[in-house]
Amino acid sequence: MLLKNEHLNIGTLVSDPNFPDDGVGMIVRVDPHGNAHHPYECNDDIYRVHSFVSGHGVWLDKDYIENECTLVYSTGKTCY
Repeated sequence: MLLKNEHLNIGTLVSDPNFPDDGVGMIVRVDPHGNAHHPYECNDDIYRVHSFVSGHGVWLDKDYIENECTLVYSTGKTCY
């Protein structure tokens, strides 16, 4: 369980047990403030995850990644 002001590092591998066909995804970008993809609004989508199966990236919610997904490999965590 991560604290509110901590996030997983780039390079962490995650998988979603609810969608096993999606395979493993890698965190390729972290935006602790949640405004990298929407510069004028803040939200909880702080993790940019690249899917190795689809080849696409998607922004995902902090709570979803940290609590719903399975950590396959962790490169650690960082405070912000």
